[in-house]
Amino acid sequence: MRRVEQVRSFADRVAVVDRGNLTPEAARGLGEYALMLEEFRVAVFAQELGTAMPVSAARLDKKWREIKGMLTG
Repeated sequence: MRRVEQVRSFADRVAVVDRGNLTPEAARGLGEYALMLEEFRVAVFAQELGTAMPVSAARLDKKWREIKGMLTG
């Protein structure tokens, strides 16, 4: 998978979330996911800069599953 497509697949998830009805926990989780996504972009495109937190595709998937659980009740 190309790097751009890899990052886009995680970024596209956020676009489908209705932010008007988020619980505080879901909003916080979404904010954490957004920060992780930014760090993932650095890890994918500018590894030499390093990241502020450990991040990987697996960690993003795990965080997204947590958020989905909050959204669906």
